[in-house]
Amino acid sequence: FSSRRAPRFTRAWSLANTYKSAREIRHSLEGLEHLALFSCGGCANMNAIGGVTGLRFVRQQLEQWGKEVITAQVVTGCCCEAVMRHAVRAYLRPVASRIEALVQISCAAGIKDAFHCNPGLPVIAACDPIGVEALLPHGASFDDPAEALIADGLCTPRGHCVLSFTHGICPYTACPSKSLYGPCTEAPPQDGACARNPRQRCVWKVIEARGVDYAALERLKAIHADEHLARLPSFKDRASPVFMQRLGGALMARLPNPLVECVHWIR
Repeated sequence: FSSRRAPRFTRAWSLANTYKSAREIRHSLEGLEHLALFSCGGCANMNAIGGVTGLRFVRQQLEQWGKEVITAQVVTGCCCEAVMRHAVRAYLRPVASRIEALVQISCAAGIKDAFHCNPGLPVIAACDPIGVEALLPHGASFDDPAEALIADGLCTPRGHCVLSFTHGICPYTACPSKSLYGPCTEAPPQDGACARNPRQRCVWKVIEARGVDYAALERLKAIHADEHLARLPSFKDRASPVFMQRLGGALMARLPNPLVECVHWIR
C-alpha cells in the first residue's frame, strides 16, 4: 500500500473489528443464562477487543448482566477450522449440559468456523467483525448448501453483522438483494430459486431450513436503526509505550520458524 492509502486501510480494519452494543448483545442472549466465552488471540486481539484482556472485559460485562460464564477461553486462531474444532471438543463438550450459548470475540472467519464446527449451541458474536473465508482443511467441499455458504462466503463490512441470527450465513454477500433482516419482497419461484438470480437457491430458504427467528431479526433491525446506539468501548484507547512496541515486535519477529508452519500442519 502507498503511504497515502495505508491509513485509510487501517481505519477501515479498526472500525470493522469493534464490539457490538450492549443492547444488541443482550438481545442476542435473551433467555440464555449459562454461557461459554471464546476470545481470539489473533486479529481480534490486535484490534484491542480479543485476547486475554478482551476475554476478561466481556466476561465482566456478561456477569454484570446476570449471566453465568461456565467456561472462558482464549483460542489462538478462531479462523482455523482445526483449531476451532479442537476448542469445541476440549472446552465445550465437557460442559455441554451446563451451557446454553457460545459468545465469541473473533473475526467473521472465526464466527463462521464456530457455526461450521456445530457446537450444538447458538453462537453469539460479541463484535462486528470483518474477515475472509474460514481456514478449512485443504480441498474441503460440501454438498450441504448451508455449509457451503458458511465456508465460502466472503465478508463485506456493513457496520452491523447478523451472522448470529442467520446461522453463520452472510445474507449481504449471498443475497443479490443485499437483504439483511429477511427475504426480499419478490417471492421466490416454487422450486426455491432466487427471484433475482434463478441460477442460485434463495439464500433465505437455506437460512430458514436452519430455523431462523424472523421476529428476533425484526427487533435486531430496530436496534441497528437507532442512530444513538453506543458500542461497548474498546479496552485499548492509546498506543503502548515505544519500548513495549519494540520489545513485542522483536519477540514476534524471532519466533522459531517451525512454529509458523503450524498453519500448514493443521490444514
